[in-house]
Amino acid sequence: MAHNPFDLRQVIESVGAGLVQMARSKSQQLAIEFRNIDGTRLLGDDMRLSQVLLNLLGNALKFTPRRGRIRLDVSEFSRDADHVTFRFSVSDTGIGIAPEFMGRLFKPFEQADNGISRNYGGTGLGLAVSRHLVELMEGHIHAESVLGQGTCVHFSIRFEIDKSTAETGKGAAAPDSPPDFGGRRILIVDDVKINRLVLVSFLRGTNTLIDETENGAEAVEKILASPPGYYSLVFMDVQMPVMDGCTATRTIRSSNHPDARRLPIIAMTANVFKEDVQEVHDAGMNGHIGKPIDLQLVLDTIRKTILA
Repeated sequence: MAHNPFDLRQVIESVGAGLVQMARSKSQQLAIEFRNIDGTRLLGDDMRLSQVLLNLLGNALKFTPRRGRIRLDVSEFSRDADHVTFRFSVSDTGIGIAPEFMGRLFKPFEQADNGISRNYGGTGLGLAVSRHLVELMEGHIHAESVLGQGTCVHFSIRFEIDKSTAETGKGAAAPDSPPDFGGRRILIVDDVKINRLVLVSFLRGTNTLIDETENGAEAVEKILASPPGYYSLVFMDVQMPVMDGCTATRTIRSSNHPDARRLPIIAMTANVFKEDVQEVHDAGMNGHIGKPIDLQLVLDTIRKTILA
C-alpha cells in the first residue's frame, strides 16, 4: 500500500471539483462539509482514497434523480500522537435500497434489480471495489438505506500523521507529483457519463488531452476523421448502444486510416471471464481493464502504452 504525504482537504476538493459538472447537468445539489479538519498532513494511499470517494459519490449522483441532494461529510473521529482517524459519509436522496438487498450490497457482481441498470446506467458495482479498497487501507465501511428515500455510506480510515512537516516547512516531504503524459490525447468511449467523468477527473493534472464519446459509432467517426497520430490511446467500453466496442474496433482496424492498425485500443468492461477477454483481443484490442475500473491500473496502462 502506498505511503504518500498528502493534504486531505486538497484530495477531497479535487475529487469534488470533477463531479460538480455532473451534478449541475442533473440539477442536483452536491455539498462537501469538513468538520474539525485542521490541515494536518497525512501519510497514506491518497490514490485509493480518491477512488473510493469517486466511486461512492459517482454512485450517489447516478442513482439520485434530478434535483436531488448528495452530500459528503468528512470529520476527524479520533487522534493520538502518531495517527488520526477520519470518518467519511456519502449520503443522497436517491432511490434507496430494499432491506432484502442490503446484505449483498458490497458483494461483486450483485445488484438490487436488473431495472436499475436500464434506468440509471450502470449497476453500482463500484461499491464492491470501494469495500476492497477501504479494507486494504485497514478501514471499515457500511451502509444505511431506506427504499425510495436515499442511502448513506460511511467509512473510516486511520492515517499516519506526517511529522516531517514542521511549522517552518523545513524538511517537509513533498507529495508525489502526478505523472506527466506529455500532452498526449486520449479518447474515452463509454455510454455511461459518470464512468467517463471519473476517468476525466482522475486524469486531471497528468498533462493529457481527453476527448469523449458515448458509443462506438461516434468513436469510429472521430478516429477516422482525425489526422495521423492525433490519438495516442483509446479506452473503449464494450457494451454500448448504437455500436458496441468490438464492432467499433473491427471497423477501425479494417479502415484505411494511417493509424488503423497501430492505435492502442484498451477494452473496459465488467465482463472479465476468459472468453470475454479473448473476444476483445479477437476484435483487435490491445488490452483489457475490468470494471469497476482500477484507477492505478489505468495509470499503469497509459505509462506502458504511450510512454514505452
